[in-house]
Amino acid sequence: MATSMNTWAILLAYSFIGALSSHISGHHQPEVPGVEVQIADVPYMASVHDGDTYLCGGVIISHDYVLSSDINLGRLSNIPNNAYVRVGYSHRDHDGVVYNVSQITVVGPLALLRTDTPIEFDTTTQSIELPGQDEAYQTDAPANIVGWGHPGRKDVEGEAHTFLKSLNVTVRTDGYCMDVYSEAMYDSATMICVSGHEGCTGSSPLIQGNRVIGFDGDACGCSEEGLPERFDAVAPLVDRIRGETGE
Repeated sequence: MATSMNTWAILLAYSFIGALSSHISGHHQPEVPGVEVQIADVPYMASVHDGDTYLCGGVIISHDYVLSSDINLGRLSNIPNNAYVRVGYSHRDHDGVVYNVSQITVVGPLALLRTDTPIEFDTTTQSIELPGQDEAYQTDAPANIVGWGHPGRKDVEGEAHTFLKSLNVTVRTDGYCMDVYSEAMYDSATMICVSGHEGCTGSSPLIQGNRVIGFDGDACGCSEEGLPERFDAVAPLVDRIRGETGE
């Protein structure tokens, strides 16, 4: 009888551990929002890596430069020896063409990555336009967050998606976010207000039309459920970016 009870106790313990592990696994590996897209539809996208580690998504802005968020790149500014970008393919970790990064320049919350050789353009590899300061973006208008993302809200850990995704969102007026956030949490001069997106997308670019208008960086935090997201705006930094790239 004692042996039977011990056996049942062991089985119950394993069952509990298995259920707990399944719950934890499901909680920490949520699905990245959006739909998978082919690189030919977004040929400006580049995945940024430090050796074997994926860091974030970036966009090609010329034959020599990729623009990304500084959140995961600032620490590499002085030692970009292992940094590289992968272009021309939808999968984050293989195929496409790899270019080593020779220099990383921090521009506000963004980072410019210079490749050691010029990026060759074709149907799957193209540059995207920067916004103008006078007409940076349209409000109450659609846009897309494109990238490999980082799933979940700020209290949920998870892995980035290995295949490129795009999420439809809406760019809102500054007042839309200022009704929700304090002045200390939303700077209308440097941020873009976006709805239709909850959580963190891992420093992914915000695209409207044929322009990159912002980046989802941790400097803005991660949105809570039902609240608009704050993106770092590219337009206020365009002159500095062009000054660095010489274009």
